[in-house]
Amino acid sequence: MALPQCLPTENCFIRMKKDNPITVNERIDLACKTGVDYVYKVKVVATEETPSHDNYIMSILTVIKMGTDENPGGSNRTFVSHKQCRDALSLQKGQDYLVWGLASDLWVTGSR
Repeated sequence: MALPQCLPTENCFIRMKKDNPITVNERIDLACKTGVDYVYKVKVVATEETPSHDNYIMSILTVIKMGTDENPGGSNRTFVSHKQCRDALSLQKGQDYLVWGLASDLWVTGSR
């Protein structure tokens, strides 16, 4: 199983301004960029906060772009983020999100 991760860059600390939301077309353009390995529509089903990082357990609702992760549709994956990114991400349990990433961002684990 693979776990996407959020790297602690300056982008973790920048929140999107509500008065300038990203458009659907901009999301599509970003998700379809060269190098993007996977694109999923997910629902956050649980969160686990630790002193160093947060785990967001997400149910994959729709596979928009299949990556190297085997059979992700309908299963849960854990998104790992540094605790410093918590406020910037502002992910909420029960909400749907569009997530995408690179194969190099995935950690292969045996249990989750």
